[in-house]
Amino acid sequence: MVESREAPRISVCLPIYNGESTLPATLEALVAQSHPAEQIVVVDDGSTDGSLRIVRDLVPEALVIDLGANHGAAVAWNSAVHAAAHPWVKLLCQDDVLHPRALERQLAIAASMSPSSVMVASRRRIVDDQGHKLFASRGLGRLSGQQTGSSVRAEILRTGANVIGEPSAVVFRRDAFEQTDGFSAAAAYTIDVDMWIRLLEIGGAWCDREVVCDFRVSAGQWSVRLAHQQADEMNKLLGRLAEEESAPFHLRKAQLKNHLDVTARRALYFWLSRRRPVRSTDLG
Repeated sequence: MVESREAPRISVCLPIYNGESTLPATLEALVAQSHPAEQIVVVDDGSTDGSLRIVRDLVPEALVIDLGANHGAAVAWNSAVHAAAHPWVKLLCQDDVLHPRALERQLAIAASMSPSSVMVASRRRIVDDQGHKLFASRGLGRLSGQQTGSSVRAEILRTGANVIGEPSAVVFRRDAFEQTDGFSAAAAYTIDVDMWIRLLEIGGAWCDREVVCDFRVSAGQWSVRLAHQQADEMNKLLGRLAEEESAPFHLRKAQLKNHLDVTARRALYFWLSRRRPVRSTDLG
């Protein structure tokens, strides 16, 4: 890791919607960070369960924005980031868990990387809905260390996948975000990688191969319900990226890799939905 200077200040933004089953673990890990977030922003997207009560109990200092009704991910995510008061932002999903030194590590990198860079992206561990490890370390493809925006975009095109990963594994500059149109409501499955690609038009990234969070997958989560849209959305994004990068010769291979990736995801979701539930006696 690069030698760090004084860490910049960060806002952790947490959009929530009916997340009471996972929010306690997410919030407890957030408030236990070795480098505390200077600001926590919670945007409730019309929850009908006890999510807001859990937030107010566990993080009473949080800035809470209640949208009053369900507007969808793009509105909630944009509302959260626009409320951020500090130069760096982490968008933390309600079912993901930060490792204890996640903010400390990523902000130390942010303090020392190239001033033209707009994000730090780290690897994540994939766990099931009970927190059991499925994959120890995923993300970033072949990327490591300081990268130009163009090199990261090329890796996305080479792999046909979101090599940056989900928002919980990333911190990004608020001023760079404000130069974009925000998260797109037209992108459901690709809402995060669509934003990363646009941020990478502005500047580069530091690709950190350490694992900083747990990304939870389950048979009932939002991304699973969107499975039928995954291939089409990603193929359209890859087509746009190939045109922007003047690399049409990579497109067909990237789209094939995307199809294989989506097939593997669907197989994983099917396995998660059909496996025998884990009982407490199975855990010892």
